[in-house]
Amino acid sequence: MNKIAMYFICTVSIGALTGCGTNNSKQVSKKVATTKIDLLGNFKSESNGVYNLKGKTNPGAKVWYRYKVGSKTFKNSLLANKSGKFQIRVVNTSADQDTTNVEVDVKAKGLKQNYDVASIENHSSEFVSKRSKRYKLTSSDKAYLASSRVKASYDKKRNAAKQSSEEEGIEKQIDNDSKKSNSTKSSYKSRYKSVSLDDFIGNPERYEGKNIKTSGTVSYIQRESDNNTMDYVVLNNSDDSAATVTEIEVEDMHDNHITEGDNITVEGGGLTQTVKLHGKTLKSDIIVDSVIVN
Repeated sequence: MNKIAMYFICTVSIGALTGCGTNNSKQVSKKVATTKIDLLGNFKSESNGVYNLKGKTNPGAKVWYRYKVGSKTFKNSLLANKSGKFQIRVVNTSADQDTTNVEVDVKAKGLKQNYDVASIENHSSEFVSKRSKRYKLTSSDKAYLASSRVKASYDKKRNAAKQSSEEEGIEKQIDNDSKKSNSTKSSYKSRYKSVSLDDFIGNPERYEGKNIKTSGTVSYIQRESDNNTMDYVVLNNSDDSAATVTEIEVEDMHDNHITEGDNITVEGGGLTQTVKLHGKTLKSDIIVDSVIVN
């Protein structure tokens, strides 16, 4: 009897200890943190279609990326440096694909995997060239622009579009990040060819894709409800006989306090056939890099 009782007591004790062990395991379990990820930059490619996507994650984390250009998929992996920084070279020279969606996954040791997606605008010369075509501006178009709402079907992906001249080699494309350097180096301003507004309006194809500098009087300002980054500004010549549309960033409009009646000087890329009005494509417009009130 003593042996049986001893056996029973030991069995119960072991069971009790096992139960306690299980409860302790539940109490000490912790939630695993997630690997951090932060994608940085202006997300606009250079004229050669290249964009260096920079990011930051946990030090030494594994980074995978994947993006598609046309029917071809590009993917690879790398390690973040000891500061958690990494860089991915993305190339899109397609004349038809306006953005490159880059999927990025990160995983640090002991942490949960995380991901983000960067949408990079295609500003390659191939893409910009295909979107720039010739058109004609009439006096009735000009009158409507100056007195009524601009109904533009302008592609919002081209807000910062600029094209360098490959045929004549006149001006190099200026990085959009430098558009606010209005009072800096003379070498920056010398990249823009000074032309009269009359000359540009009369012969826009001559300046298509080239960096120009011109002046005129603001006759109308239109901000589209679905585009809070860019204003459409109608610029008239001295006798109000002709006009062109310019696209100026809202921030630049506010910084310079531009209103109707102001005489302004703009620097930017001359384009043709990018704005439609009443079903007709207008003859000229300018994507503005910098602006000042005279």
